Amino acid sequence: KNEIQKLQQLTIARGRQAEEYKGEYALQLMRTNQSQAAYFHSELPTVLDSLQSLSQSKREYFKTMWSSYVGVEQDVAPIIAKCQEEMENIIQNISPEEDSEKVVEKYKTGNVPAPDLQFD
Repeated sequence: KNEIQKLQQLTIARGRQAEEYKGEYALQLMRTNQSQAAYFHSELPTVLDSLQSLSQSKREYFKTMWSSYVGVEQDVAPIIAKCQEEMENIIQNISPEEDSEKVVEKYKTGNVPAPDLQFD
């Protein structure tokens, strides 16, 4: 009979402990659900909005930069074309024969070759 009372008290104590654990589990589950809700409904959207804003501003910067680049390229295109046209004219005026003659005239010395050496 004494053993039965001990087992009943142990069962009652374990039941109370199980109820305490259930309460603690319910509290932790509630906190977890609140944290999860805060993450998915507040924190994550804020981070994603920030990333989207950053991405949009980056794209706007590149749009402006490329537009500026194209504008400058268009501004200098006529100048480059004129330079290329002038280069082509200069190239067409090159005369290899005349240039060779000019080099020969510039560097000729007027010296005549020495006479052949005689056999002694």
